[in-house]
Amino acid sequence: MAADVLEKVNNALVENGLAAVVTPELIDFKDVTTAKGNTERLATVKTTITLIDPESGETLQLTGLGSGQDAGDKAVMKAQTASIKYAWMLSLQISTGDDPEADETVDERTASQPQPQQSKPAAKPATAKPATKLEPVIEHQPAEQPKFKPLSQAQVKRFYAIVLQSGATADVAKIITEDVLKGKQCISPVDGKIMWDNVTREDYDRLCNLFESGEWQQYFQKILDADSEPMALDLDEEI
Repeated sequence: MAADVLEKVNNALVENGLAAVVTPELIDFKDVTTAKGNTERLATVKTTITLIDPESGETLQLTGLGSGQDAGDKAVMKAQTASIKYAWMLSLQISTGDDPEADETVDERTASQPQPQQSKPAAKPATAKPATKLEPVIEHQPAEQPKFKPLSQAQVKRFYAIVLQSGATADVAKIITEDVLKGKQCISPVDGKIMWDNVTREDYDRLCNLFESGEWQQYFQKILDADSEPMALDLDEEI
């Protein structure tokens, strides 16, 4: 979604002290007829984003195109949102792993109806072939689609804030988190850090509840009891 892209981009702009000026331009607006004979509006918007470095005064322009179709008054807004999203995604090479704007409902409304088959002469009867079912065409379909929406930066920051308020140390919090996420490909094999994009909302809520309710102490004790070797921890270290 555009909101997911803009959340990441806006945080990066703030961290790097950059400003952005967005200028949308409506380059096409027309009526289209759906397969059912209804009229909808199709808009195409070109958006130019000007990046500004306040310290040096240097600028850089990014552009993106987006189309939106709607039966009401939202065609332009859909097109504008898409153009802003893809301006950032194309310029920063942000991959989502999905088919861009694969709106099946619009595809079905605007698809042409199958042509009726002509009857053959009575002298040569033949079994009529069934009409072909029209399906939306999705090109470059990835092998696996994401099964859940990745956590946002705000949700990750909320988790660490809860850990800080719980009184747990950094080492204890890391051990508990790794145990909850064990076997779920959420821990990087390179540096041992948590890969939050792979953490499900169910596991996230479980971790938050553990530290928020204070149950993390009993949970940690169970880990210690199950471990045959004592752990060398600095329990005075703070998050």
